Amino acid sequence: MKKIMKLMLMGLLTLTFVSCGTIMQPARKTVTIHSVTPSKMFTDKGDYVGEGKTVSFKMDNRSGDSGDAVVLKEIGNEDNIRYVSMEREFNGAAILDIFCWPTIFIDFATGGLNKLSKTNYTVDDYAQKK
Repeated sequence: MKKIMKLMLMGLLTLTFVSCGTIMQPARKTVTIHSVTPSKMFTDKGDYVGEGKTVSFKMDNRSGDSGDAVVLKEIGNEDNIRYVSMEREFNGAAILDIFCWPTIFIDFATGGLNKLSKTNYTVDDYAQKK
């Protein structure tokens, strides 16, 4: 009987500390930005992601650590800047949190309530002559 109680307690704790929105989506997704103007690209947190006309990189699927936008700086004219906001939407898997209500707090804290809704972006020509 004690063994069954321990297993049930372990199962309850596991359900309590695992959140559906966080585990049902990949942690990172590949984002691709196509820019007509050759650019150096950084996350809004300052992390370098690449340069050129087409750059692919991994970004947090959930709201959080890697930022919510990508900053494009024209190569040769770094004062000319464009921002690309990462589009996010509600993560439907987070609805499953209602079956184990404390997990909503984990999804909220980890950004698991949202996910990237778009992974391909195109930026028109924004080059400026010096």
